[in-house]
Amino acid sequence: MMFAERIQRPAQLPNLLVGRAYERGRLREVLAALMAHRGGLLLISGEIGVGKTALARVLAREATEHGALVVQGHGYQEPAARAYGLWRDLFAH
Repeated sequence: MMFAERIQRPAQLPNLLVGRAYERGRLREVLAALMAHRGGLLLISGEIGVGKTALARVLAREATEHGALVVQGHGYQEPAARAYGLWRDLFAH
């Protein structure tokens, strides 16, 4: 199952990113490039439970604060999942 949703306001979460100064700096660089219409791609990867979702939420929150439209999608590993389903869902909105 795949789906995408538009986010008007990401959940307001307390800053729980302890020891993530480098990562937050990179997020701000990506956001600055986006807001300057330079675009780009950001891949957040890591082991389970290291804070990938928290980093993505921080970026989404800061992006919406700067007036950007944030679109979020989720992909699931299932045998019946469509090829490129996440991307199809994102671009369908």
